[in-house]
Amino acid sequence: MPVRRITRWVLVAALFFALTAGGLFSSGTSFAAQAGATMAVSATVLNVCTVLSTPLTFPNYTGAAVTANATVTVTCTAGTAETIGLDAGSNGGQVVGVTRAMKFGTNYLGYEIYQNSGLTTVWGNSGAAAETSTGTGLAQLLTAYGQTPASQLTVPAGVYADTVNVTVTY
Repeated sequence: MPVRRITRWVLVAALFFALTAGGLFSSGTSFAAQAGATMAVSATVLNVCTVLSTPLTFPNYTGAAVTANATVTVTCTAGTAETIGLDAGSNGGQVVGVTRAMKFGTNYLGYEIYQNSGLTTVWGNSGAAAETSTGTGLAQLLTAYGQTPASQLTVPAGVYADTVNVTVTY
């Protein structure tokens, strides 16, 4: 009989171990633990603008009015109120009747830059003369319409040039 008791005892112990490992006879105490916390996450989006422009290149001037277009590309953070201004250029005020002038040597050829294709609204640096817009986060293309007025043949032949500063205020 001692052999049977040992066999029964082994069977009972094996059954107890199996049930305990399966969690049926657990004491309610778990050996795994957890702790929790929260993490604050934040970011600040700033108003940012970039501006690029293509050259305003007029065709050959022969005394008749000539026109040309350039593109001003402005990209600003969505919701940003912006004002896009063009100054008078390096030679502004040199030719009566126009805001801007291109220079060759000591000579000036007048021209103007407009906000509209009808050439009625001069594109200036501030106030009503400047373009206004609201940023979308995407590139916004604005057309600058240039015109060199007719009858400026008192200037010598040559390559006339100017530099206009494009400023975005936001």
